[in-house]
Amino acid sequence: MAKKIKPTKLTSEELQSLRTSLQEINQFKISLADLEIQKSETLLSLKDLKNKFSEVENSITKKYGDDITLNIETGEIKPKENG
Repeated sequence: MAKKIKPTKLTSEELQSLRTSLQEINQFKISLADLEIQKSETLLSLKDLKNKFSEVENSITKKYGDDITLNIETGEIKPKENG
């Protein structure tokens, strides 16, 4: 079995390799944090859009009733068909 020598200091290559790896890890952590912030902002925007949609939908229901079918392409409103 080979005898292990206990170095008192890392080689410059070992130190540089560790530093480079740590920098890369930190960059990925920063990128991940940025993505989480973007995700949070996107979810808040989606919630706002859903609330606006709901407000418009409620306004339409109040004006035309809830027994209608609305063609979202043409805006045509028809009574709901029973059956």
